[in-house]
Amino acid sequence: MNLTASGGTTYAWTGPNSFVSTDQNPSITSATVAMSGNYMVTVTDANLCVSTAELAVTVNTCGLPQPSPIVGSNVACQGRDSLVYYVDLVPGATSYTWTYSGNGLTFHQGISNTRIITINFSFAATSGTLTVVANNSQGSSLPSSMNITVFAAPSSPSASGITIPSGSKGIINASGCTTYRWYQQPLLGASIFAGASFTTSALDASKTYYIACKNEASCESPRTQVQVNVPCSSSNSISTNYSAGDNLIPKASASNGLITATNKVENTAKITYQSKAILLDVGFKAEPAAGGYFKAEIGGCN
Repeated sequence: MNLTASGGTTYAWTGPNSFVSTDQNPSITSATVAMSGNYMVTVTDANLCVSTAELAVTVNTCGLPQPSPIVGSNVACQGRDSLVYYVDLVPGATSYTWTYSGNGLTFHQGISNTRIITINFSFAATSGTLTVVANNSQGSSLPSSMNITVFAAPSSPSASGITIPSGSKGIINASGCTTYRWYQQPLLGASIFAGASFTTSALDASKTYYIACKNEASCESPRTQVQVNVPCSSSNSISTNYSAGDNLIPKASASNGLITATNKVENTAKITYQSKAILLDVGFKAEPAAGGYFKAEIGGCN
């Protein structure tokens, strides 16, 4: 972009995007849309006479239209992953540039040059403006923007690990939340329970669960990890009844272990006891349906 003036000995130019120059005929390379607007020059001649002139300049966008309004949620929670945002296809565009004025936003797999993006908000994310422009070899379009409000996540809950016998259920108690969500994964995944006191399924091996607090804005805290330990013991008294969906191998020590069973094995449960010795005591009953079974095997852990 070239600006020209004449008739003086000194020149003072001002314009958009903080432009200033004292050249008589300044030239601006790599002009952008932000440089559109009114440019003013003040000319002083040898007799110290002063005059001014103003020029309206429009920087074209090289034929690329402004992207359509951004589609996606204008609210998010700290710690929220995999939010999708997109604009319609811009004719002639070869790429897109997305930017965010707030903090704590990352683009999924680092991809931010397509018209459809996936965004992750960290637990330190702040509100800001999401902006996209379309690009080609001639330049960039006018921007399309969306303001995003990021709500704070609550603090994480407190909970302690527990130890249970092989084949038994356990109860984990959590505190610190108004609303609780329990998970089997550290990230993502569906909640398996809501409440402060969670009863595990019957377990034959150690397992990790994860708990989060949920606030009134439906934002979740970072998840607290809780370990359920299932050690190898020499004595294991099993009173937990097994039914459809249970597929377990409760154990006791292979060297000196004793399983004492007073429970029931029913429906399509698939249960195998393994220990040095197994006592099917008063109250034990095995009546599996088709597809289920009960086995007692000499073996065990360690």
